[in-house]
Amino acid sequence: YRLRDNSLIIIDGGEFEQATDIAVADYMDFLHNLTGTRNGEKMRVSLYICTHAHNDHCDFMSKLIRFHSDEIEVERAAFNFPNPQNTRHSDSVAVFRKRLVEKYPNIQYIKPHAGCKFTVANAEIELLVSNEDTIGVDPEDTYPGTNDTSMIFNIEADGIRTLFLADCGWDDGDVLIKNYTEETLKSSFLQAAHHGINEIIEVYDRLGTDK
Repeated sequence: YRLRDNSLIIIDGGEFEQATDIAVADYMDFLHNLTGTRNGEKMRVSLYICTHAHNDHCDFMSKLIRFHSDEIEVERAAFNFPNPQNTRHSDSVAVFRKRLVEKYPNIQYIKPHAGCKFTVANAEIELLVSNEDTIGVDPEDTYPGTNDTSMIFNIEADGIRTLFLADCGWDDGDVLIKNYTEETLKSSFLQAAHHGINEIIEVYDRLGTDK
């Protein structure tokens, strides 16, 4: 997202294999074009969101800040990861978090929970589901897979709402259906669950989208 103050919201990112030097350079060019800044000029990332503790959702950003922290100022980071004893984090997640601390010692951290709302510039972020809502819900599945600990959230800016399902599966999908109506989940855009892989038909039915 490019916000009205010309800062950015960045969500997740690709895995290590996707974070080639060419891909990172192309992405930096894209961000400079988006913000109207010159190469080498610093850009503000007012918020970075990592939806869950899998490498294919943080590796790209990890490499980006490793080599371009002089051009990218990350002001806030939002994530809510469960205890690693409950679900296994990808090994590279710890590397990414260490880089955030090293590159941005003054960064502000946000740990959203369901029902949490906060505003960044002209964007309102509303957290709908987090890992606290899924771990231990099913006695036979006390520790769900990491995908089912994804944060599910809305971002609304200038009257346009986008619903992010991250890698939502059955566990957190069931929580979403239980706690929210079709009206409250209505959005202009939808990020399909788990790269479009997960067939969470009941969730899509609740959203009024085509199967």
